[in-house]
Amino acid sequence: MMEKPRGPSAHLVSLDDLVQRPASLDALGVVGLRLLEARRADLPIVDTWVLSAHAFQDIVRGALPPNHDPAALLRVVHRDAGVERTARARERLLALPLPAELQTELERRWPEICRDARGGVAVRASPTCEDSLAAEAGLLSVTFGIGRLSELEQAVRQAWASGVNEDALRFLREHKTRDLAIAVVIQRLLPVRASGLLYSTDPTNARVAAPSSDAPFTRRVAAGQSMSARLALCALGLGPPIIDGAAARDVLRFRDGKILEQHSAPKRQKLVASSAGLQVVNVRPGRARRPALPESALADIERVAERIETLGDDLEAEFMLTRGAGLRVAAMRRYGSRASPEGGGPDTIWSRAGFGESLPSSHAASRKRACVALCVTWECASRAVRHCSDGSEGAFTSTFR
Repeated sequence: MMEKPRGPSAHLVSLDDLVQRPASLDALGVVGLRLLEARRADLPIVDTWVLSAHAFQDIVRGALPPNHDPAALLRVVHRDAGVERTARARERLLALPLPAELQTELERRWPEICRDARGGVAVRASPTCEDSLAAEAGLLSVTFGIGRLSELEQAVRQAWASGVNEDALRFLREHKTRDLAIAVVIQRLLPVRASGLLYSTDPTNARVAAPSSDAPFTRRVAAGQSMSARLALCALGLGPPIIDGAAARDVLRFRDGKILEQHSAPKRQKLVASSAGLQVVNVRPGRARRPALPESALADIERVAERIETLGDDLEAEFMLTRGAGLRVAAMRRYGSRASPEGGGPDTIWSRAGFGESLPSSHAASRKRACVALCVTWECASRAVRHCSDGSEGAFTSTFR
């Protein structure tokens, strides 16, 4: 177990410095701990620093009123008084100045963190609970495009404030969670050509139904597809559109250096980050229908998938294909969920990816944003494309009834 630092200046540590040191979920949070596991498995990781969850605990003890810590809020968040306390705790965490020692440490480390960060700096919340609960509770927030120290400090506050979010605490209470802290993962990014999710083993073991000839994506299938295929879901640009299910993405099944099945979705826009912030950029017409991942990247993504497989067969990796550093892993998590909805059976696959990609833009704008885009969505989306030709809500509903 990683010992609690003696002073705030010891809270911020490079991931490379943690490789030979003991660490725990209580100190690094689930995002930081999974990245450390990946680093120890010799996976290519983006440059990463971790602000220990002990810093969050110090802030909560020193800056919030009594009984406003996550453990106390989890006991009362279902009551009116608990809702009021939760809102008060969140407001204070978002507004408070950082402790002088921690601010000094961030100032000292900032030149190192932002050096050559042509893709800006990213900040991820790293809650001290298991992967599935963190994802289902909406605790895996990420902020991209940070280019100034003041923006980094505000992103840290926002990550901490996610630990006293009412909806998240209600969800965790329902799943018998008694306490929570938030570590913060800080990452230096290069310009990102493409990004997505990688599975060492296809979690659905399913083939995607063949779309009609006028479906909005192209498809290529190799004969004799293996049921143990690896899977990548990817899009041009930065992570949030593909991770949140907010943009069309390619589906790639591959194994042993061969593409077994590929869907290439139209890519009209992409999200680009730099030290100046985030920007949505139109994709050139000639690039829009080509695969996000070039075939030259297949060998790298295969090697990463093989190393992920040594850590477990229920892991998904958030990857980035960068300019200048090749393929890098930005996050990793277990996708097996204890927090699935009630009902279903042994063959039930729960998916939180949105169906909005199959609907007109008015529907897409109002749909729920997804936390994790699972490939099973493409099976359903293909049916929607084939059978909902008029795009009406009634046709969509009858298709999935």
